[in-house]
Amino acid sequence: MKEQDLNYSKGTISISLVHEALLSAKHQGLNTQNILVKSGIPVELMQSNKARVSVSQYAQLWTELADVMNDEFFGMDSHPMRRGSFKLLSKSVIHAETLEIALRQILQFLNLVLDDFMSQLFVQENYAYIVIYEQKQTKRMFSYATYLM
Repeated sequence: MKEQDLNYSKGTISISLVHEALLSAKHQGLNTQNILVKSGIPVELMQSNKARVSVSQYAQLWTELADVMNDEFFGMDSHPMRRGSFKLLSKSVIHAETLEIALRQILQFLNLVLDDFMSQLFVQENYAYIVIYEQKQTKRMFSYATYLM
């Protein structure tokens, strides 16, 4: 990879992640082309596996998907994470005394809201581990990455 290629990809998101984000919406029969247009992502980019979008376009895509689906977890769990859940979660942990307390509260919230994921925090010496247990079938890697974000 040339240096100019590295500079081009900084601050951008691979089109493959756009495909992943749209997958559940597509399976639900939603108009993904309209979602792309509202996100400022040219539909033609979806034809190239080397295309990239800006971080702001990708963020807008997440917002559009959450609005259209009324699901901030984008249909990747059998129970939708209704619009406003993330804001409520953020407000509930903003004043946690420690990171450990905040993580435990976040996981407790997600365990209540989502049906297909169950997680637990383990702290051993200087390390913390989040273990995710599938309650149903194994999910796509994108689902786990979104869960952890």
